[in-house]
Amino acid sequence: MEAEVLNFLTRLATEPELYSAWLRDPQAAMKLHGLDDRSQKALCSGDALQVHRAISAQAAADEKAAEESMERAQQVSAILESDPRVALWLQNHYYQSLMTWLSGASTAAQPTGGQSTPAGHA
Repeated sequence: MEAEVLNFLTRLATEPELYSAWLRDPQAAMKLHGLDDRSQKALCSGDALQVHRAISAQAAADEKAAEESMERAQQVSAILESDPRVALWLQNHYYQSLMTWLSGASTAAQPTGGQSTPAGHA
């Protein structure tokens, strides 16, 4: 799939006839040149990340990870909808964790021992 998309984009950039067909009807031009529905959707999405995935070997791995993430998100959503106390607990826990992290990050960012630049960078 990746090779077909990359080949199509290369031809689109170098063949005036294909570019004209693309301007008239992008879907028809892609279908005529053998791009599958998923590739067509990616190219017409306007999303650079989707286009990159369509021309890279990461596409299948990214898609599988996205499907797994969506399944997990739906499970979490069902849990949160079943008991509002769970959502409140998660919100409070997240807030406390974030505040702890921020206070640690601000402490780490402060210079120590009167030294204003890291050693070896003066």
